[in-house]
Amino acid sequence: LDASVDCETARARLAAWALGVRTTALVALQLVGYAAFLVFQLGAASTLGAARYGALAHALAFGSFVALAGVFGSDRVLVRELAQQPIGAARAAWVRAALAQRALLAFPAAVLVGGVLARTASATGLALPVVAFYVLQALDLASVFDTGRSAWLHVAGFAARNVLLLALFGVATASGAISPASVAWVMVFANAAFWSLQVVLAVRRGWLVAGRADWSLVARLLRLSWPLALAGAAVQLYQQLPILILGWVEAGATTGRYAIASQLVFALLGLVGLAYRLILPELAVLARESRAEAWRRTWSVS
Repeated sequence: LDASVDCETARARLAAWALGVRTTALVALQLVGYAAFLVFQLGAASTLGAARYGALAHALAFGSFVALAGVFGSDRVLVRELAQQPIGAARAAWVRAALAQRALLAFPAAVLVGGVLARTASATGLALPVVAFYVLQALDLASVFDTGRSAWLHVAGFAARNVLLLALFGVATASGAISPASVAWVMVFANAAFWSLQVVLAVRRGWLVAGRADWSLVARLLRLSWPLALAGAAVQLYQQLPILILGWVEAGATTGRYAIASQLVFALLGLVGLAYRLILPELAVLARESRAEAWRRTWSVS
């Protein structure tokens, strides 16, 4: 009995050590991505000027609700459902359903938000690139990578995206074609490259397979996700509402300064939850195994 306890203790310590090492790697990669994005923000603010950067920040804050509507809280639900499905057709069906659900919600939200931005004087020329950027954000495949135990690969891609963003911004600045709209288009191109990389890797690993979406799974995702969508909306309002209010009632310079400061704070706070991306898929698998074990014991099945 003592040997059994010692073995379990050693396994628990080894698991905790492995989680710490993997989380540290995620933190390092995420810090590279955040640092590159912060440098991009500071460079854009310096080049555009505080007022024009404030107009860009205001448009991006408003456009962020496109991604919120598209994801609709389905990212965590998708991790759970994928972790409980065997590798193969079942998982691919869930991924297709998630993409269909996000497109179904993100595109109408993009039309609505784009229409409002097009009628906002400070957002001249920003409507199309801003909604395109956030539609791509809505189609993000992070949940698929987390379930495939490749969270590190997604975070590395995120860091590479921001480094690419910084490089493209440098090219745009050197060419002299710099404006809030051109900066927004730089963000779109970097995000399109990142999403394309996600799709290629997901296809090669068998996580994403071409086929028709199962609308019953889409309906199930919507039904399971709405409480998380409400919670996400509350967090989004908490983060973006000050920028929206400042953009409408104050000078653009104030909006730009607040946007940079808030992005830095929320980026640092986001590091706290990185271990959750590693733990959640494992918990989902344990939940499935626990239910199977309970079923076996109840029916006396060997």
